[in-house]
Amino acid sequence: MAIIARAPFNRRNRFILTASLSVGFGAILVPNWFSNVFTYSGGNQALLGFFDAIVLVMETGFAVTALLALLLNLTIAEELELDTRMLDGRAQADDRRHSVGTDGGSSSKGQAEMIKPVPEAKIE
Repeated sequence: MAIIARAPFNRRNRFILTASLSVGFGAILVPNWFSNVFTYSGGNQALLGFFDAIVLVMETGFAVTALLALLLNLTIAEELELDTRMLDGRAQADDRRHSVGTDGGSSSKGQAEMIKPVPEAKIE
């Protein structure tokens, strides 16, 4: 829970958390869901023990949740959360209009300057 509390709660992280927890809860509710995947009946005891270990891990809800969360975290790209006003280049004008206080003066002049888009560098 401490790791979840420290991570930013954006759309990507909510999806990873929800998907991995739902499969983990499913593994807890139906504990023998993976027992019919490996049906080895040969004489090799080492292979039989290896398959039993895999089944044991896959039937544990914590392990399934951790494995799925790890895979989703590695495969789903991070989202870039950009303000649409900055993309349009209207940040400075919109912020001046919305930052006018009741006394007619600008109540947050510094915020409008902080959000101003960065001009492109000229290459000569």
